[in-house]
Amino acid sequence: MIGLAKWHLAADRPGRPGVVNVCQAHDPALAGLYRGITAFSAGLEAPILSVEPTRRLYGPCAGEVFRLEATGGFSTCTAQYVNRSADSAAEPLLRDARLLIVHSLFRGHVEFGMRWAEQRDRDYWVVPHGCWDPWGMAHHGLRKRLWMTAVGQRYVANANCVVFGSRREAEKAVHWTRGARTAVVHFPVHLPDLARKDAAKESFRQKLGLADGMRVLISVGRLHSMKRPHAILQAFLQAGTENLALVFVGGDDDVTRADLARAVPPAVAERIRFTGVLAGEALEEAFLGADGFVSLSYRENFGFSLAEACAYGLPVIVTPGHDLVHEMPTVQGAASGVGWCLPDMTQAAASEAFQAFAAVSDKQLRWFGQTARQWAAEELHPDDFRLRLLALMA
Repeated sequence: MIGLAKWHLAADRPGRPGVVNVCQAHDPALAGLYRGITAFSAGLEAPILSVEPTRRLYGPCAGEVFRLEATGGFSTCTAQYVNRSADSAAEPLLRDARLLIVHSLFRGHVEFGMRWAEQRDRDYWVVPHGCWDPWGMAHHGLRKRLWMTAVGQRYVANANCVVFGSRREAEKAVHWTRGARTAVVHFPVHLPDLARKDAAKESFRQKLGLADGMRVLISVGRLHSMKRPHAILQAFLQAGTENLALVFVGGDDDVTRADLARAVPPAVAERIRFTGVLAGEALEEAFLGADGFVSLSYRENFGFSLAEACAYGLPVIVTPGHDLVHEMPTVQGAASGVGWCLPDMTQAAASEAFQAFAAVSDKQLRWFGQTARQWAAEELHPDDFRLRLLALMA
């Protein structure tokens, strides 16, 4: 049939695991999605089968990753429909799998995973990674709703479990999951050693040319309009605080460092820095060297950067679009115990938080950070993540 691809498994002798993660185009460039899938893989010692509808270069990935590659066919059709030649191609890896964990929605790997599991009477989990968030559903909404009618309703109804990263994500998806078994399992983050914090503060400021007396706020994440880097910059400028520096950590996306730099007045340029993408020890130094974390995203259905900031003991400034903040400690039932959870998305609210962050005592900042770190230790530990997944499998 014209337009249908032939599939092959890029592996010499794959093992025969009992649990396999299924996704599409697995790559570190996918940021939070990549980290979430990798967490499931590490937590259950389960390899990743990445469906690859188009030829591309693969970035280095953590864990054991197999690629189910397409040859021929039309790339658009192949991305949305993984035909039955993929079933036999994947069989050497999947034949003993009793559970498939299928990540994300709206792409061809979903129907492939569902079809394979149903034909062999095996279980599968749905992990939506925020795909049902109303903000995301508003983009290409008609196409996504048609997919839910044609594929998604049966996919959810027949799943053994739908796994969410936060309670708020689950609440926002209730329209799509009525009658399904659901569970909330927070993704894990590593709790770092803070012994190097003082040294990192000094080193981080020296590398960026920031004065010793500055309080440093970091924004960590790709420069994408959903994450509102321009709003962060404008709130910083409107706050007018002279003891505050702002550091953007992340690579260009539909917003670039050049775009942001053009909006920086010369008078404050010495207090705003752009590091580009940081990873490993360099990213660790940024978290250790900062005094606080800021994110004004429209939505984050988990938000690994926020979770990591808490693990590093940083007070935070975040919008209510971060689902995770609604599960964090509060003071007197309303105010955030980990920093400033803004009441809305306005620049005025963010600017006031910047001013408060600049003015609050060191003691109060330490208390916010300690509360955030304790919460991360109790709620986001990798061992707890693994145990909760194992309990769902029982």
